[in-house]
Amino acid sequence: MQKTLDTLKQKESTLIEKINALQKVIAEKQTLTERLTEELYETKQTALQLADSNSQLLEEIKVFKQPHTQLSQQATQISKSIQYKKSHRSIERLQEKPSQDSEDFSKNTWLYD
Repeated sequence: MQKTLDTLKQKESTLIEKINALQKVIAEKQTLTERLTEELYETKQTALQLADSNSQLLEEIKVFKQPHTQLSQQATQISKSIQYKKSHRSIERLQEKPSQDSEDFSKNTWLYD
């Protein structure tokens, strides 16, 4: 009876170890599945952006192939639909050169004599 009890306890401990190992494998697979799902979503978003850019480029190509009369109308439509990034740089202003009077000019040209 004691021998049977010992073997059952041993089988129970090995089964618990196997269950723990299987739970670890399941957790790893779930983590991998989540990561792959995120990557798939990002890839789909990128594909949609590329398709949108591609369709805009195709529209631009059509505009360039059309006669000149329709060109100006569609070019304005496309330019309105394209979103440009705005620059937030400040405009650099050039210093204005001081205007030289004839007297100042003669004073500054003494090296030319």
